[in-house]
Amino acid sequence: MTLSPANFLPAGARAPKVALLPDALFFTRAFPVPGATTPAEAAAQAELALEGISPFPPAQLYHGFFRPPGAERVLVFAAYRRRLTREQ
Repeated sequence: MTLSPANFLPAGARAPKVALLPDALFFTRAFPVPGATTPAEAAAQAELALEGISPFPPAQLYHGFFRPPGAERVLVFAAYRRRLTREQ
């Protein structure tokens, strides 16, 4: 049986845009942020947190973050650019 978004999404729902990559290439960390932080402030705090834990500058990383509205933690993820091929 082949799994597709139609098998587990509600009827009429659009499939999310997702890229699946090997987990061994990425690292993740969660950091606290105040609940009233704006999205722009959360992005700045996420980048500062990444700079503090990464041995490489953000310019050498593919990185991003995820924070649901109002959440008090932000999930930061990153991968060293040289470990990924152009196709990935």
